[in-house]
Amino acid sequence: MMLKILGLPSDIGKPGEELETDNRGLARGPVRAVGSYRIKWPFDWIRATGLAEEIDYYAAPGQLAFELVRDFDVVVMQRQTMPHHITLMEHVSSFLKNRIAVYDFDDDLMNLDPANPAYIFWGDDKRKLWSAFEEIRDNDMGRVDAPERITPDMVYKQAQLNRLGFAEMLSSVDLITVSTDYLKAKYLPLTATPIEVVPNGIVESSWANIDPIRVAEGTVIGWAGGFSHKSDLQMIAGAVAQVAKRNEDVTLALIGWPGARDVFPAWMKDRIVTVDWLPMDEYRAYVKGFDIGLAPAARTAQNMAKSPIRVFELGLAGVPVVASEVCYGRFVPDGSGYVAQTVRQFGKAIEKLIRAGHEKRCNMGTVLKDYVLNKHTVAHTGARMLEVYEDALERKKANN
Repeated sequence: MMLKILGLPSDIGKPGEELETDNRGLARGPVRAVGSYRIKWPFDWIRATGLAEEIDYYAAPGQLAFELVRDFDVVVMQRQTMPHHITLMEHVSSFLKNRIAVYDFDDDLMNLDPANPAYIFWGDDKRKLWSAFEEIRDNDMGRVDAPERITPDMVYKQAQLNRLGFAEMLSSVDLITVSTDYLKAKYLPLTATPIEVVPNGIVESSWANIDPIRVAEGTVIGWAGGFSHKSDLQMIAGAVAQVAKRNEDVTLALIGWPGARDVFPAWMKDRIVTVDWLPMDEYRAYVKGFDIGLAPAARTAQNMAKSPIRVFELGLAGVPVVASEVCYGRFVPDGSGYVAQTVRQFGKAIEKLIRAGHEKRCNMGTVLKDYVLNKHTVAHTGARMLEVYEDALERKKANN
């Protein structure tokens, strides 16, 4: 079956950022991380392989969206929750013959950690919502426009509208797609709509032909992430500090959030290199410069639902990993690193990789890379996506 598929990602552009548009004025980019993993990159792969009759993605504005969806078999909306989004998907599901409306999400949106930047859109605690908003405003993350006009009541009302809209959207579509088995199990009791897992995959070509950037001589232990992962880093900070104390040639590289330095003891200042968010090719070059990659995850509702992108990135960089059992455990194959059940095990695993030496670490990194290439690329995501769309469309046709 050759489908016509339309994606409507939630995170095209941001305030103050110029949008890329087509000749009809429809915004097509830039698409940020969530929309890229869940729509842009797998759609690009499907298009390149010719496995769909037509496939595209837009931030479709207003009334034009109702005209646009008539030309597609599958309409995928990602995270949106406002009344006009729900109306559009109900229109596709109920009033367009042999079309399916698909709702996609890849986080446990109802249970986000207040440290997550998205908490301001989904949280349920008025005080924490305002605190989260203030942190985003003060860090100038570009997620909100005209922040001086925004009040605590406005932030709370928006989040409540999103939560109500999310619940309504679950029953307004023909199919729900999520990124993990955990999310499927969590939300299956809350809706009669079928839920299918479409795992996130990584674009292997984006990691090719990139030379590593080394931040120091000796052994570089690396972590990459934003301040929303502060609790994960705090969990292992003491263990990493003890490793650094016992191994004088160790340097800790923290990519993406310079404030991560403050999580560690003051005496480590000269042993830590921090790098702010970068263009993606530079980011990947720094990750490729790690000798050992860290993937900690505290046991929170948010992390239980997360996909293991951090491990996949380290894999394509050819870097062995020390990962928490939470979120990452089953994605670290034998011989590619270590899975830690406790903080103490985390420190011991790092020590093992230090003692293993450069050659053995490279071999372990190769094991992880081969595993990711064989099971977790965007090609796997795209193929699974087509499979669940085709099955859902066949079910709807059979019931018409």
